[in-house]
Amino acid sequence: SSSSSSSSSSSSSAPPPHPTLHPLHPPVHPAPPHSPPPRVSTVGYHVRLDPKVTRHTRLTFCTTGVLLRRLTVDQDLSHVTHVIVDEVHERAVASDLLLAVLKDLVWRRRREWEAWKEREGWRGGGGEGGKGGGGRRKGGG
Repeated sequence: SSSSSSSSSSSSSAPPPHPTLHPLHPPVHPAPPHSPPPRVSTVGYHVRLDPKVTRHTRLTFCTTGVLLRRLTVDQDLSHVTHVIVDEVHERAVASDLLLAVLKDLVWRRRREWEAWKEREGWRGGGGEGGKGGGGRRKGGG
C-alpha cells in the first residue's frame, strides 16, 4: 500500500504540461494592440452630465440632447459610423431637429464619398442601384 501511494504522489508531484505548450494545441497569441484590456467594457452610455465611456468604448447609448450637443462640437460626427435613433415616434422638437441634422449629414457624407471616388479614379461596380459601391479602381484589374 505504501508503494502505491508513493507512485501516485510521484506522478502527481509533476504538474501537467501547460495546454498552450502542448504540441497538439496551437500557441496562444497575445491580443492585438488595438484590443481593449480584459474586463474593459466597449459599451457605454452618456446621459446629461453623466458620461460612462472610456477610450475603449465603441458603442455609446446617449440621449437625443447629448447627440445634439456633440453635433455642435463635431458637425461631421467624425468618429461615428452609425447612429440609431430610438423613440422618434414621440415627435419631440429635439428629435425632429436631430433627424433634420442627421439627414443633412448623410447627404454631405455621400457627396464627399462620391467626390473622393471620382478623385481617386474609382468606377462603379454594382452596389446600390448600380451607382458605385463595391467598385474597382480604373486600370486596377
